[in-house]
Amino acid sequence: MAGCLQTLESIYRTTENMSYKTCLFAHIKIEIFYHFTDEAPYPKGMARPRLAIGLGCFLVGASGCGSVCSDDGPAWAQNPEECNFANSDSDSDAETTTTTTTDPTTVGPTTTTVDPTTTASESDSEAMTDGTGDPPTQYCLDADMDGQGDPNMCIDATDDPPPGYVPNNLDCDDSDPNTFTGAAELDDPDACMTDADDDGYGDDDPKDGVTPGQDCADDNGFAFPGAAELDDEDACMEDEDDDGYGDLDPPDGVDPGTDCIDTDPDTYPGAAENTDPEACMTDADGDGHGDADPEPGAVPGDDCDDTSEHTFPGAAPLDDELACMKDVDDDDYGDDNPPDGVVAGTDCNDDEPNTYPGAAENEIPPGLCQQDIDDDGWGSNTPPDGVTPGLDCDDADESIFQLCANCTPNEYFCKEDESHLCNGLGNGSSLEEVCEIGCNPEDGLCYQELMVDAGESVCINPGESVQLQAVATGGDGNYMWDWMPPETLSDPMIENPMAMPMGATTYTVNVMDGLNQMASDTVSVFLTGEALELSDEACKITNFAYGGNPSVNWNWNPNLVELCQLANSSPTARFCGWSLDNANLQGRFQVKTGSDDDYIGFLWGIQPFDQMTEEPKQFYFFGWKQGNQFGWCGGNHPQSGGSGMMVKRMDVQDPMNAPLSCADFHDINDSTNATVLATPSEFTTQGWLDNVPYIFDLTHTPTDFTIRIIREDNMQVVAEQTFMDDTYPNGQVGFYAYSQQNSCFSNFQTSCL
Repeated sequence: MAGCLQTLESIYRTTENMSYKTCLFAHIKIEIFYHFTDEAPYPKGMARPRLAIGLGCFLVGASGCGSVCSDDGPAWAQNPEECNFANSDSDSDAETTTTTTTDPTTVGPTTTTVDPTTTASESDSEAMTDGTGDPPTQYCLDADMDGQGDPNMCIDATDDPPPGYVPNNLDCDDSDPNTFTGAAELDDPDACMTDADDDGYGDDDPKDGVTPGQDCADDNGFAFPGAAELDDEDACMEDEDDDGYGDLDPPDGVDPGTDCIDTDPDTYPGAAENTDPEACMTDADGDGHGDADPEPGAVPGDDCDDTSEHTFPGAAPLDDELACMKDVDDDDYGDDNPPDGVVAGTDCNDDEPNTYPGAAENEIPPGLCQQDIDDDGWGSNTPPDGVTPGLDCDDADESIFQLCANCTPNEYFCKEDESHLCNGLGNGSSLEEVCEIGCNPEDGLCYQELMVDAGESVCINPGESVQLQAVATGGDGNYMWDWMPPETLSDPMIENPMAMPMGATTYTVNVMDGLNQMASDTVSVFLTGEALELSDEACKITNFAYGGNPSVNWNWNPNLVELCQLANSSPTARFCGWSLDNANLQGRFQVKTGSDDDYIGFLWGIQPFDQMTEEPKQFYFFGWKQGNQFGWCGGNHPQSGGSGMMVKRMDVQDPMNAPLSCADFHDINDSTNATVLATPSEFTTQGWLDNVPYIFDLTHTPTDFTIRIIREDNMQVVAEQTFMDDTYPNGQVGFYAYSQQNSCFSNFQTSCL
């Protein structure tokens, strides 16, 4: 037998149903290498065996050795194609050599036996194929994952390589992902260099085996050859502010440049060309003059305000050719009220180029600082503040000037959208008001904003009717009326229709004038002695966003005339359309459970909002908590959640960026959207009692409101207080519950004051 081939890796992979064979080996050469990737066929860090065996193998056990790959054929489970026979004569004295390659489709290396009697081309051809005729590809380990492989850690494979291998051997340092061929493409795209700062230049002092580059500081992305091209196109300098000039005091190993402050792109040699074209100065405003008070390191210049491009020496040559002045309107006169440190000039309005000393040369005395927009030589008689008035009553028309009689003395007249008052001589006028809506030609005054008042709340007996009393003001007086809902009105298109409601109803009046202005208001008509309907049709639900996902269960019982929040709910309110305006609201509320100790309350004075898509923004709030639970609104509000009654005024200015929050409702301090009108200590710290009915009595007038809480079973007043607040003189009503199940409201009625 000329040879027996089997690798330690093949032995490692022997399946459990194979019979073990015992061989006596001689002339054994073992090569072991370590494979360190988790994806390898062996556990990470385990020695991966590679074994080359040359000489014979004597098998112990007749059943096994007959199938060993020898001079006569396949060994164990090997395929015949993997056996390379040196000579069909089993007695041949020719020596065989065994080489080991790695097949990527198997777990370990593949052993190939080469017959020295074959030609080199024959043995190469057999060794470089897998039996299908496909030549293998060399793959090398890419430990640093930079896309290039270690030339000292390569294998041959015809299929996909093991994970972590790449089909090249270009990496001269596979332990550093910043080192590979082409890393420093601006130095040499073909050399294997280190570029740690990723500036395209290679480290000039790399590890052994790595090609040196030109980068004098490979840990600094601002330092490389040519970084400061305006100083030296070839020198290795640092230019942190990217102004083309190198740092005057760079780190060791870096060539110094001429930039005195390399962190400021406005500071470099020649930045202030009008002050000194060579000195290293700061010119932040780009006017060509250097900052007179720069940062340490820069040469001081002559610019007294380097934040304004309109301020520099000689900016106002008609005032002073050399002084550092400010001239915004570019009329060559300096601002007479400039910032500190700037020389004052004589221009009384430096924002207007038609205003300066001597602008109106016909005026006496000459040289006054006046405004002459129409360039007729006469100054405007109604100039801006700080400008000397002239005699020109129409400075926009050059044909109208001194002593022009163009108006009726002491009367108002319109000039486009401006209201003017004529002087006593009729030869000039003063601007009285710029009209936002328009000027009324009949009286010369500005039209006022259109407004409408639908009147106070109205109370009538069931079956009666009442005439609504709306009053419109402002606008041009050409009013068009539209009342809603029209079903119970005599004529919805007139000013004061008759109303015949079947129940409590809120009417909305919309008014438009000839200037297309619009205004609206509401008035509620209540039926005396009838309880308000709090049904789904009459009221809407708002679940406040600060409580997270809504968890509510409002239930209206028409037989009991009662609205209950049955769930242990997130913060929620039921808003009803009728509005209180100089009226009283009274009804029963009760927590019908012995569980929990949280919030029940009311809202009123609610200003108009879209109940379908929005939360209310402006209203009053009354909240009553049974038990203390300090810190109710989180760690930033330790005083929230105390027992007792609290009254607040809500005003949300920015609902998108600062919406209503828990603190707005329940903190004892003012917050972003809420003003505290009474804390529990100022009202009552007593909590409500389980299953005890209370009466909520609210009187709301345009100037104040009064709250009375009465215990119904003994008619004792629990708390009462009047609040002098006229922020919301009228508005809708709502019912509130938060984290308190079985919060009920019933038999609410309204009476008019």
